[in-house]
Amino acid sequence: MYFSDAAALVLILLIVLCCLFVLVVWIWAIVDILRSRFDSDTTKLIWILLVVFLPLLGTLLYWIIGRGQRQSM
Repeated sequence: MYFSDAAALVLILLIVLCCLFVLVVWIWAIVDILRSRFDSDTTKLIWILLVVFLPLLGTLLYWIIGRGQRQSM
């Protein structure tokens, strides 16, 4: 399957935008973890390690589970 030059350019642009989106969400998760209070420092450390070493899965799990574990300020 071959793409025209315009279609290939659009596909590359879409891939780059998706990668940038993932990178921004990953950085946002790390900053959110560092700025938040958790029940213990161990919980914070576990979330940081999970997000850093398993970027996609860790970030997704943090946004689904971890944000609910934060203490209200």
